Amino acid sequence: MHAADLFLVASVPLEDDMPPRDRRAGMELPRLVNHAAHLPAELRGQLRERAHEMRNAPGAGSPPPEPTHLRYQPGDGALLGEMLETRNLDWTAAAKVLLVMTGLYLSAATIGAVARGRIALTPELAAGFGVVLGFSVEEVAALTERDIPAIHRRSPVAGMAELIWDVRRLTQGQVKYLGDVAESMRRDHGT
Repeated sequence: MHAADLFLVASVPLEDDMPPRDRRAGMELPRLVNHAAHLPAELRGQLRERAHEMRNAPGAGSPPPEPTHLRYQPGDGALLGEMLETRNLDWTAAAKVLLVMTGLYLSAATIGAVARGRIALTPELAAGFGVVLGFSVEEVAALTERDIPAIHRRSPVAGMAELIWDVRRLTQGQVKYLGDVAESMRRDHGT
């Protein structure tokens, strides 16, 4: 688990270098994920390398204060919602990325309702969130104290959750650029 996830599990405030640098960058993530998901693993690896190179480039400063509607009451859904946010996935971006990575079609409002505890975290939802977050079914089950039957196991696309993690501290322009690169790679490789 990433340190930021451990802080969230322990209900400890995140350190300054853990949250996304530019919350607007999350708007670009679904496009990047959509193109990257259709690439061979080797090319996804190249995207990750570019993200690593860009990480220390000058860009936006500290993220703006978190909107009050994104603060959650403690619970399983809240923990997963907060983990999505550390990856710069707001409810809309999370819904789009969840669809690309797992085939689960949810509205942004449903993501928010799960995070707020208004909709129960089902095994199917927990497993889907786990794929996006980069957790195994066993890890999601341990975090949420839920039994997740084998029917809800999903095969993640190699390197996708890691790519999402790698770009969380990039600016909107940088993530857009990586999306352009991924689109070009996809077109060049006919995928």
